[in-house]
Amino acid sequence: MAAAATVGFYLLHRHCRGQRLSPSTSTSYEKDESSNDQSVSAAIIFDLDGTLLDSSVALLASISAACVAVGVSPAPTQEAIHSLAGSPLQHYFATLTGRESSDPLYERFVDKFKTAYDLEIVPAFDDVAAGLAAIRAVAPKSVKFAIATTKPSTRAVEELQVAGLLAFFDHVQVKPRPILF
Repeated sequence: MAAAATVGFYLLHRHCRGQRLSPSTSTSYEKDESSNDQSVSAAIIFDLDGTLLDSSVALLASISAACVAVGVSPAPTQEAIHSLAGSPLQHYFATLTGRESSDPLYERFVDKFKTAYDLEIVPAFDDVAAGLAAIRAVAPKSVKFAIATTKPSTRAVEELQVAGLLAFFDHVQVKPRPILF
């Protein structure tokens, strides 16, 4: 697994006491399972971009397009964009333009980013599926696999599906405080 050395996963022990997030919320996705037991004793939580999916090309192209759309000149370097990987769009905007997300240009930046990103296909790193299958094979059946990401869960689910990885995961959650992770 190419990303095995950098796969950042965390073992999280907690009890949900039957409380599950709705699959219709914009911050989470949860696989619909018919099991009556909704308590979770452990989960392996994976980051998505840069860990399971190689979003670097899509990110570079989309952030560059967004910067051009709001008049950033000279265009940010590849290194400047990659140094912000994993940050929410507000942080990219503030760092690369020197403006706050309350600036009217922020909405244009986000729109252009989303339009450009939607044109990109984000592949899984080589051997990620095999690595996830191997982890799944040795993990107790009660352990849930989850994604924590800064992107909207609907987009994360789409990307996991296209990459052929969605079947491995029980839950996708937007990070509550993305800049801390």
